[in-house]
Amino acid sequence: MIKGTELEKRSRQQTHEAMKGVVRIYGRGFGEGEIRSILDPRFVFPEEWVASGFFIRIEGEEGYILTNSHVVRNATHLEIMSILTSEELFQVEVIVLVPDLEPDIALLKMPEKEVRRYLKIAHLKTLPALKVSFSKSIMRGDEVKAIGYPMGMDEPNISGGEISNFISGSDYSIERLVTDAAINPGNSGGPAITSGGWVIGINTAMIVPAENIGFITPIYLVDNVLQDILEKGEAQIPRLGATLQKNSEANARYLGMKAMEGVIVTEVFKGSLAEKMGLKTHDVIMAINARPIDRHGYVLLEKSYRKKNIYDIIHDTLPSDLISLSIFREGKRLTLKSKATSWAAGEFPSKPIITQRGYIYFAGIIIQEVCEEVISALTVYVAFERVRAYRDYSVQGHNLIVTHVGGGSIGDEAGVELGDMITRINGQRVQSLQEMQHCLIEKRRAGNPLVTLDFSSGAFACFERESLFEDDMKIQYPSEKKFHS
Repeated sequence: MIKGTELEKRSRQQTHEAMKGVVRIYGRGFGEGEIRSILDPRFVFPEEWVASGFFIRIEGEEGYILTNSHVVRNATHLEIMSILTSEELFQVEVIVLVPDLEPDIALLKMPEKEVRRYLKIAHLKTLPALKVSFSKSIMRGDEVKAIGYPMGMDEPNISGGEISNFISGSDYSIERLVTDAAINPGNSGGPAITSGGWVIGINTAMIVPAENIGFITPIYLVDNVLQDILEKGEAQIPRLGATLQKNSEANARYLGMKAMEGVIVTEVFKGSLAEKMGLKTHDVIMAINARPIDRHGYVLLEKSYRKKNIYDIIHDTLPSDLISLSIFREGKRLTLKSKATSWAAGEFPSKPIITQRGYIYFAGIIIQEVCEEVISALTVYVAFERVRAYRDYSVQGHNLIVTHVGGGSIGDEAGVELGDMITRINGQRVQSLQEMQHCLIEKRRAGNPLVTLDFSSGAFACFERESLFEDDMKIQYPSEKKFHS
């Protein structure tokens, strides 16, 4: 029998051993410290930042580093540093990242020559890859250590705590583990380890006003995505692609049900898993993979005292796995089956480097073309609904979105709102910044006294020609100032 002090000593040794595989990521580029810069790119400037990551092996091959996608997606240059190699910096490159940050992961790799240099300096034969645990039996109260480089520290920092809670996902967000271990800026991308030095997740975010409420991306969901990365070179979680409504006694009676069970399908999106499976409006999903769903869309897992919803179960499905839905439709129980698909609402294009995203500053508003990064920023900044963007972009074919409205500006006075999609200018359909620029300038030169914008919401805004300047109608790009070496 091992005494308590010996267990504690062994635990410390395992934590210190894991620390060797954690790296300090040094990024240069156009960071996302201020999310408003994505929506209003007039004030974007080059930045430098520090985050964390850790070595892993994939199919026996070394040199891979896991971190958060938000750490690297706006980087133009990335290097790492390790406690084993003093102040030496090593170049790394992004293999793949998840554009919509669901899950918030990126896979980096050291070039072979950099691996050889690292091993020589560290006097090692292999890179110190961490052990990864794909166990799903994580419970509240499980001890956890967060390792990383918070606040730009030169050496890895270890903070301890417990798994304190869980947050369920949605069709557009994955579940998170909640911890009271201190997670600060710079910890992003570092490992969350449990007893034995096993990685159970990636330190991802924290609530700033709160005290020790941090979020961890579960490693078992990362494992699912890594399979897609290796096979397809891309990474997305499976999604249902439907909106759901909780059931009620009155709803159940209306649908001809004897009991208030399951969740009601209210909309099925084109090209989605839901459409592929044959789901229809007013179907009631009663069970997923033989697990009953309550009227709120949850399955209660009694062993861990933890709720998982229908989306969590779908996210934790490999692309090759079969999903089975038991549904109620027009008085009958039916079973629908399909392989999981990594459909994303709208399939928005990704433009991770902000200097490649053009914009037009017109009448006090910023207009950009739709991309994943802009949509993600809107969902965070103003609780913008991705479903709304999906309908406008994928179904209706609109591509120009308002991302900033200056307070008291001409556009603000005209009633323009964040997230509005432009459909026409003076009656002419526009689908790109180039078309918008051409239309605005030509209409102005033609002497038209008004410029009218129509939006997908049905709203419109008129502007007097005399109040507009031609230079404000041209496509611009964020500052491309060069870094100093």
